[in-house]
Amino acid sequence: MMRSLLAVVAIFMVGACSSTSAGSTGNFPADAYATGATDSGKYKIEIRTSPTQPPSPGTLSIDLAVFDATTHAPIEGLGIDVVPWMPAMGHGTSVTPTVTEKGSGHYVADDVSLFMQGDWQLRLTFTKAADDHATIPIDVP
Repeated sequence: MMRSLLAVVAIFMVGACSSTSAGSTGNFPADAYATGATDSGKYKIEIRTSPTQPPSPGTLSIDLAVFDATTHAPIEGLGIDVVPWMPAMGHGTSVTPTVTEKGSGHYVADDVSLFMQGDWQLRLTFTKAADDHATIPIDVP
């Protein structure tokens, strides 16, 4: 009986500690939560968050929709690095988000750790088809 109870507790603990990336399997809202532009002004970026919008403190996925600022054409073939940064605290996170191109100018950043309430920034670096940067403010209520 004791072994069975320990096995059930162990299975529960493993399940409770596992995580999934919401954006990989979840849906993003139609409306953008935040918008911005690259430093050069060449691209416009729309941000959507999952599993909730506005985002709750924790690990989330972010849809980055990147468009030409003039023609509104989607921009494909970018390399994008995402650094979550909390300016008021002067730090980022220990987790490095992974970014996957989804097509039609959409890129999904998974494992974005916005672990506490407050004002955050997504510091974006664009490579490959463009060398540019953007800083998009994100409020985590």
